[in-house]
Amino acid sequence: MIKIIAKISFIVAAFTTLTAFFYISPPFKSSKLFKELPDDSKIIIAVTHVQLAQDKKQNKIFWQNTTRVTDSLPTNKGYLGHDIRKKIFINEGWTLTIWTDEDALENFVYGKVHAQAMQQSLPAVKEARFVRFTRRVKDIPLSWQQVEKIMQQQGRKLY
Repeated sequence: MIKIIAKISFIVAAFTTLTAFFYISPPFKSSKLFKELPDDSKIIIAVTHVQLAQDKKQNKIFWQNTTRVTDSLPTNKGYLGHDIRKKIFINEGWTLTIWTDEDALENFVYGKVHAQAMQQSLPAVKEARFVRFTRRVKDIPLSWQQVEKIMQQQGRKLY
C-alpha cells in the first residue's frame, strides 16, 4: 500500500512539475500596418498577466471573452499585432498587444468590446498584472522570456 501511495505521489508531483512548463502560444499575429512601418518606428506594447480562480464556469467566460476581444483587435485604429499565451492545465494567461501610440491603446482599452469583456470576466480573475512599454518595430516579436522579465521589473498589480 505504501508503495502505491508513493508511486501516486510521484506521478502527481511529476505531472505538476511538467505542466508548469507547457504553454499554448500561437505565433505572433501582425497587421498589415505593422509590416509597413519602418524598423526604427517606436510602438507601444501592452501586456496583461492573469491568474484565474478555480471556478470553471467563470474561467470559461473569461476565455470566451478573451477570444472575442482578440477577434476584434484588427477593427481598432492603431492596432499593430498581438500574441496570447495560456498555461496548459493551469489557470494562467498572458495577452500582449501592440499599438501605434498611447491614444490607440487607450481607445481599445476603454472601447465597448474590451470594457464589456473586462466587466464580464472580472469574477474569474484571482490576480492580474499589467505593464506598458515602448520598443522599436525591429525588436518585435519579443520572446515570452523577455516579456516575463519586463513584467517582473515594471509590472503593476491590477487586481
